[in-house]
Amino acid sequence: MGVSSATTFIPIIGLAGFGYRLVAHFLRWTGWIGGAAVGGVVGWRLLPQFVPGLTPDQQLLWTGGLLVGGALAGRILLPVATRLAAVIAGFLSTASAVGVFFLGDPILNRLASVELSSASITTVATLVADLEQLFIAQGIEVLILILGAGLVGAIVATRYHTELIAGGLTLAGAFLLGIALPLWQTALTGTATLGVGVRTVSMMWAVVALVAGILIQVLDHHGDRLFGDSSPLEA
Repeated sequence: MGVSSATTFIPIIGLAGFGYRLVAHFLRWTGWIGGAAVGGVVGWRLLPQFVPGLTPDQQLLWTGGLLVGGALAGRILLPVATRLAAVIAGFLSTASAVGVFFLGDPILNRLASVELSSASITTVATLVADLEQLFIAQGIEVLILILGAGLVGAIVATRYHTELIAGGLTLAGAFLLGIALPLWQTALTGTATLGVGVRTVSMMWAVVALVAGILIQVLDHHGDRLFGDSSPLEA
Protein backbone atom coordinates (compact mmCIF):
# COMPACT_ATOMS: atom_id res chain seq x y z
CA MET A 1 0.00 0.00 0.00
CA GLY A 2 2.94 2.31 0.69
CA VAL A 3 4.10 2.41 -2.94
CA SER A 4 0.62 2.86 -4.44
CA SER A 5 -0.33 5.58 -1.96
CA ALA A 6 2.96 7.38 -2.60
CA THR A 7 2.41 7.34 -6.35
CA THR A 8 -1.11 8.67 -5.75
CA PHE A 9 0.28 11.67 -3.87
CA ILE A 10 2.91 12.55 -6.50
CA PRO A 11 0.56 14.34 -8.95
CA ILE A 12 -1.26 16.12 -6.11
CA ILE A 13 2.02 17.33 -4.59
CA GLY A 14 3.16 18.40 -8.06
CA LEU A 15 -0.07 20.36 -8.51
CA ALA A 16 0.36 22.11 -5.16
CA GLY A 17 4.08 22.77 -5.40
CA PHE A 18 4.73 23.30 -9.11
CA GLY A 19 1.54 24.90 -10.42
CA TYR A 20 3.58 27.66 -12.07
CA ARG A 21 5.44 25.08 -14.16
CA LEU A 22 2.21 23.23 -14.96
CA VAL A 23 0.24 26.18 -16.36
CA ALA A 24 1.16 25.52 -20.00
CA HIS A 25 0.46 21.78 -19.65
CA PHE A 26 -2.83 22.49 -17.89
CA LEU A 27 -4.03 24.82 -20.65
CA ARG A 28 -2.81 22.46 -23.36
CA TRP A 29 -4.45 19.31 -22.05
CA THR A 30 -7.60 21.06 -20.85
CA GLY A 31 -7.98 22.57 -24.32
CA TRP A 32 -7.48 19.21 -26.04
CA ILE A 33 -9.84 17.30 -23.73
CA GLY A 34 -12.49 19.99 -23.37
CA GLY A 35 -12.60 20.74 -27.10
CA ALA A 36 -12.75 17.05 -27.99
CA ALA A 37 -15.57 16.49 -25.48
CA VAL A 38 -17.61 19.37 -26.89
CA GLY A 39 -17.02 18.20 -30.46
CA GLY A 40 -17.98 14.63 -29.56
CA VAL A 41 -21.21 15.73 -27.87
CA VAL A 42 -22.13 17.94 -30.82
CA GLY A 43 -21.49 15.15 -33.32
CA TRP A 44 -23.09 12.29 -31.39
CA ARG A 45 -26.01 13.98 -29.65
CA LEU A 46 -26.87 17.27 -31.38
CA LEU A 47 -26.06 16.65 -35.03
CA PRO A 48 -28.75 13.93 -35.53
CA GLN A 49 -31.37 16.40 -34.32
CA PHE A 50 -30.47 18.87 -37.07
CA VAL A 51 -29.66 16.29 -39.76
CA PRO A 52 -32.02 13.36 -39.08
CA GLY A 53 -31.17 11.47 -42.26
CA LEU A 54 -27.65 10.49 -41.23
CA THR A 55 -26.75 6.81 -41.30
CA PRO A 56 -24.80 5.36 -38.33
CA ASP A 57 -21.61 5.31 -40.38
CA GLN A 58 -22.06 8.93 -41.42
CA GLN A 59 -22.82 9.97 -37.86
CA LEU A 60 -19.72 8.17 -36.62
CA LEU A 61 -17.60 9.86 -39.30
CA TRP A 62 -18.99 13.30 -38.48
CA THR A 63 -18.50 12.69 -34.76
CA GLY A 64 -14.87 11.74 -35.31
CA GLY A 65 -14.27 14.83 -37.43
CA LEU A 66 -15.95 17.13 -34.91
CA LEU A 67 -14.03 15.48 -32.10
CA VAL A 68 -10.70 16.19 -33.80
CA GLY A 69 -11.78 19.68 -34.87
CA GLY A 70 -13.04 20.44 -31.35
CA ALA A 71 -9.76 19.30 -29.83
CA LEU A 72 -7.76 21.56 -32.16
CA ALA A 73 -10.10 24.50 -31.56
CA GLY A 74 -9.96 24.00 -27.80
CA ARG A 75 -6.18 23.85 -27.86
CA ILE A 76 -6.05 27.17 -29.72
CA LEU A 77 -8.92 29.04 -28.07
CA LEU A 78 -8.65 28.06 -24.39
CA PRO A 79 -5.51 30.14 -23.65
CA VAL A 80 -7.17 33.11 -25.35
CA ALA A 81 -10.39 32.54 -23.41
CA THR A 82 -8.60 32.32 -20.06
CA ARG A 83 -6.70 35.52 -20.77
CA LEU A 84 -9.94 37.26 -21.76
CA ALA A 85 -11.63 35.97 -18.60
CA ALA A 86 -8.72 37.28 -16.52
CA VAL A 87 -9.03 40.71 -18.17
CA ILE A 88 -12.79 40.87 -17.52
CA ALA A 89 -12.42 39.65 -13.93
CA GLY A 90 -9.63 42.14 -13.25
CA PHE A 91 -11.65 45.02 -14.68
CA LEU A 92 -14.87 44.15 -12.82
CA SER A 93 -13.19 43.45 -9.47
CA THR A 94 -11.16 46.67 -9.31
CA ALA A 95 -13.92 48.83 -10.79
CA SER A 96 -16.44 47.37 -8.34
CA ALA A 97 -14.09 47.93 -5.40
CA VAL A 98 -13.57 51.60 -6.30
CA GLY A 99 -17.27 52.04 -7.01
CA VAL A 100 -18.22 50.61 -3.62
CA PHE A 101 -15.62 52.86 -1.94
CA PHE A 102 -17.14 56.03 -3.42
CA LEU A 103 -20.80 55.02 -3.73
CA GLY A 104 -21.16 52.19 -1.21
CA ASP A 105 -23.46 53.83 1.33
CA PRO A 106 -25.94 55.38 -1.14
CA ILE A 107 -26.14 52.16 -3.13
CA LEU A 108 -26.65 50.01 -0.02
CA ASN A 109 -29.29 52.39 1.34
CA ARG A 110 -31.17 52.30 -1.97
CA LEU A 111 -30.95 48.52 -2.21
CA ALA A 112 -32.08 48.10 1.38
CA SER A 113 -35.31 49.92 0.57
CA VAL A 114 -36.29 47.32 -2.04
CA GLU A 115 -37.54 43.79 -1.42
CA LEU A 116 -35.79 42.08 -4.33
CA SER A 117 -37.53 38.75 -3.70
CA SER A 118 -40.93 40.28 -4.40
CA ALA A 119 -39.92 43.20 -6.60
CA SER A 120 -41.79 43.67 -9.85
CA ILE A 121 -40.18 44.45 -13.18
CA THR A 122 -41.27 48.07 -12.78
CA THR A 123 -39.62 48.30 -9.36
CA VAL A 124 -36.37 46.83 -10.68
CA ALA A 125 -36.40 49.27 -13.62
CA THR A 126 -36.94 52.14 -11.18
CA LEU A 127 -34.04 50.90 -9.06
CA VAL A 128 -31.74 50.81 -12.10
CA ALA A 129 -32.80 54.32 -13.05
CA ASP A 130 -32.13 55.54 -9.49
CA LEU A 131 -28.65 54.00 -9.55
CA GLU A 132 -27.94 55.70 -12.88
CA GLN A 133 -29.01 59.03 -11.39
CA LEU A 134 -26.73 58.33 -8.44
CA PHE A 135 -23.75 57.91 -10.76
CA ILE A 136 -24.66 61.10 -12.61
CA ALA A 137 -25.05 63.03 -9.36
CA GLN A 138 -21.58 62.04 -8.19
CA GLY A 139 -20.04 63.64 -11.23
CA ILE A 140 -17.98 62.49 -14.17
CA GLU A 141 -14.83 62.43 -12.02
CA VAL A 142 -16.02 59.42 -10.01
CA LEU A 143 -16.99 57.57 -13.18
CA ILE A 144 -13.56 58.25 -14.66
CA LEU A 145 -11.91 56.96 -11.48
CA ILE A 146 -13.98 53.78 -11.58
CA LEU A 147 -13.21 53.15 -15.24
CA GLY A 148 -9.55 53.97 -14.70
CA ALA A 149 -9.32 51.54 -11.79
CA GLY A 150 -10.98 48.87 -13.90
CA LEU A 151 -8.51 49.48 -16.70
CA VAL A 152 -5.58 49.16 -14.28
CA GLY A 153 -7.06 45.93 -12.92
CA ALA A 154 -7.43 44.55 -16.43
CA ILE A 155 -3.81 45.42 -17.26
CA VAL A 156 -2.54 43.82 -14.06
CA ALA A 157 -4.63 40.69 -14.69
CA THR A 158 -3.17 40.46 -18.20
CA ARG A 159 0.36 40.93 -16.89
CA TYR A 160 -0.05 38.29 -14.19
CA HIS A 161 -2.30 35.93 -16.15
CA THR A 162 0.10 33.00 -15.71
CA GLU A 163 0.50 33.64 -11.99
CA LEU A 164 -3.28 33.75 -11.51
CA ILE A 165 -3.73 30.35 -13.14
CA ALA A 166 -0.77 28.98 -11.17
CA GLY A 167 -2.40 30.24 -7.98
CA GLY A 168 -5.61 28.42 -8.87
CA LEU A 169 -3.71 25.20 -9.53
CA THR A 170 -1.82 25.57 -6.25
CA LEU A 171 -5.05 26.15 -4.34
CA ALA A 172 -6.63 23.08 -5.96
CA GLY A 173 -3.60 20.94 -5.12
CA ALA A 174 -3.56 22.15 -1.51
CA PHE A 175 -7.28 21.39 -1.17
CA LEU A 176 -6.78 17.89 -2.58
CA LEU A 177 -3.90 17.28 -0.19
CA GLY A 178 -6.11 18.45 2.65
CA ILE A 179 -8.53 15.69 1.64
CA ALA A 180 -6.06 12.94 0.74
CA LEU A 181 -3.69 13.10 3.71
CA PRO A 182 -6.36 12.58 6.42
CA LEU A 183 -7.87 9.72 4.41
CA TRP A 184 -4.43 8.16 4.01
CA GLN A 185 -3.73 8.48 7.73
CA THR A 186 -7.08 6.94 8.55
CA ALA A 187 -6.50 4.12 6.05
CA LEU A 188 -3.29 3.20 7.86
CA THR A 189 -5.36 2.46 10.95
CA GLY A 190 -7.81 0.33 8.94
CA THR A 191 -10.86 2.49 9.71
CA ALA A 192 -11.13 4.46 6.46
CA THR A 193 -14.56 4.98 4.92
CA LEU A 194 -15.40 6.36 1.51
CA GLY A 195 -16.99 9.77 1.20
CA VAL A 196 -15.50 13.18 0.55
CA GLY A 197 -16.95 16.40 1.80
CA VAL A 198 -16.02 19.68 3.43
CA ARG A 199 -15.76 18.01 6.84
CA THR A 200 -13.14 15.55 5.54
CA VAL A 201 -10.75 18.37 4.60
CA SER A 202 -7.86 18.97 7.00
CA MET A 203 -7.47 22.72 7.02
CA MET A 204 -4.07 22.40 8.67
CA TRP A 205 -2.64 20.23 5.88
CA ALA A 206 -4.35 22.36 3.22
CA VAL A 207 -2.87 25.59 4.63
CA VAL A 208 0.58 23.99 5.04
CA ALA A 209 0.48 22.73 1.44
CA LEU A 210 -0.73 26.12 0.18
CA VAL A 211 1.98 28.09 1.97
CA ALA A 212 4.69 25.61 0.95
CA GLY A 213 3.47 25.62 -2.66
CA ILE A 214 3.45 29.42 -2.82
CA LEU A 215 6.97 29.63 -1.39
CA ILE A 216 8.29 27.03 -3.84
CA GLN A 217 6.75 28.79 -6.81
CA VAL A 218 7.89 32.25 -5.71
CA LEU A 219 11.45 30.93 -5.54
CA ASP A 220 10.97 29.13 -8.86
CA HIS A 221 9.58 32.24 -10.56
CA HIS A 222 12.34 34.39 -9.04
CA GLY A 223 14.92 31.96 -10.39
CA ASP A 224 13.37 32.18 -13.86
CA ARG A 225 13.67 35.97 -13.84
CA LEU A 226 17.17 35.84 -12.39
CA PHE A 227 18.45 33.54 -15.15
CA GLY A 228 16.29 35.04 -17.90
CA ASP A 229 14.14 31.97 -18.54
CA SER A 230 10.88 32.37 -20.43
CA SER A 231 7.38 32.16 -18.99
CA PRO A 232 5.83 28.67 -18.88
CA LEU A 233 3.31 29.81 -21.49
CA GLU A 234 6.16 30.69 -23.85
CA ALA A 235 8.03 27.41 -23.37
